[in-house]
Amino acid sequence: MLVRELADFIETLAPSGLQESYDNVGIQTGDPETEVTGVLVTLDITEGTIEESVKKGCNVVIAHHPLIFKGLKRLTGSTLVERAVIMAIRHHIAIIILHTNFDNAPRGLNYHLAGKLGIRKPSVLSPMDGSLHKVVTYCPESAADSVREAMFMAGGGRIGEYDRCSFNTEGTGTYRPLEGSDPYIGSPGEFHSGREVRVEMVVPSYLSGKVVNAMRKAHPYEEVAYEVFQMMNSDPYTGAGMWGELETPIPVIEFIEKVKQELGAEGIRYSRWEGEAIKRVGVCGGSGSFLIEKAIRLGMDALITSDLKYHAFTDYGKSLLLVDAGHFETELLMTGIITEAVQKKFTTFASHISAHLRNPIIYHK
Repeated sequence: MLVRELADFIETLAPSGLQESYDNVGIQTGDPETEVTGVLVTLDITEGTIEESVKKGCNVVIAHHPLIFKGLKRLTGSTLVERAVIMAIRHHIAIIILHTNFDNAPRGLNYHLAGKLGIRKPSVLSPMDGSLHKVVTYCPESAADSVREAMFMAGGGRIGEYDRCSFNTEGTGTYRPLEGSDPYIGSPGEFHSGREVRVEMVVPSYLSGKVVNAMRKAHPYEEVAYEVFQMMNSDPYTGAGMWGELETPIPVIEFIEKVKQELGAEGIRYSRWEGEAIKRVGVCGGSGSFLIEKAIRLGMDALITSDLKYHAFTDYGKSLLLVDAGHFETELLMTGIITEAVQKKFTTFASHISAHLRNPIIYHK
């Protein structure tokens, strides 16, 4: 099993097309053609993480937070990041990052965070804009079924709770094969007119390339005519945060205790909300203050996230229960999710959760 094959699998869990514009995901160090000997999963990469991977015989580290986030102009070992990069290169360690792409994925971090806290049937709190395409192609009637099926199998044609959705229009296609061509129907130099089907379907933007490639492989024509349109609709399955309802309303203090226990938090900061019980809950692992106003508009009773500033509590704390459960605590479950997924998919090497997982924030009790 090669590093690039492992990275391709991670891509199915957290498509790189879902990362935010400022992010840096994917393979950051290492040769993609190297054989995987073992995998270490962590949140942050430090020199200690690299040392642990070497001791455990793991030549791949999968992390949530990018090691290389901003551009590196030199590698002299003068910073923590530079030293970790140098160590990774020296020991031939491949580093794979899944960050905001995993946050925004349909079954990503926030989906699992919502499930851990008892939120039923969670929905995306803030769907990504411009995240849908329409892919259109034209093919002979005899090939329409196989072309359409290939597009479905590549991830096209999902609308809400329905899949295999497409629209098909019969019409007349014309062309004249030129010298040197090898037409599926007709002969070079002769004008051809025949029955064709226009096949079109909605596709998540991060899958449009995959759907187009699948369509081209299944299409019988030597030259395939197709179009990709940007849609104004949002994809309800991708985006920031999740929200939904608890099975039964929970009193505020009991709810805070539940969050603290489920996330293993040493301390919880929360606002002076004037309500009595929590039913509708939003979650966002990591820094989620940008979702506060959206959560209020959706009628949330509570928003669980981290890195909230003082004025977030003063400005919005009475409109809903703001819960700062900690950056580390709200993202830690990523390590178990990815380790389990890799272990189920690949059996030729061992996968470990890092023993160096430590919250950089210490709480005085």
